[in-house]
Amino acid sequence: MTNTIEPKRIDLGTDDLIFEIEGAVAWLTFNRPQARNAMTWAMYEDLYAACDRVDADEAIRIFVLRGAGDRAFVAGTDISQFQGFKTPDDMCYLSEDFREGVSAFLEKRTPLWKGR
Repeated sequence: MTNTIEPKRIDLGTDDLIFEIEGAVAWLTFNRPQARNAMTWAMYEDLYAACDRVDADEAIRIFVLRGAGDRAFVAGTDISQFQGFKTPDDMCYLSEDFREGVSAFLEKRTPLWKGR
């Protein structure tokens, strides 16, 4: 008899990220294969929320990040969003916010594993 744990899907508020917890493993799938999983602003915010959730749960031992589709893990930021920038300060704010978010992400206690 095998003991299997059903994955629990956590709603992050977007279909562009699929967040599941299965026992001691959390899975986050970047789900925009049509755009090579390029990140939107909302995806960055939800990525940080998922990291906080994983970091706060002592039962989670591994956090697996993966990209949907077979073309890319994550292509980077979706640059189509830059069309909304009106001044150079818009880009400076983005850069500062992005650096802070990435730093917080890298300081989490849970090991990360990039998988397919």
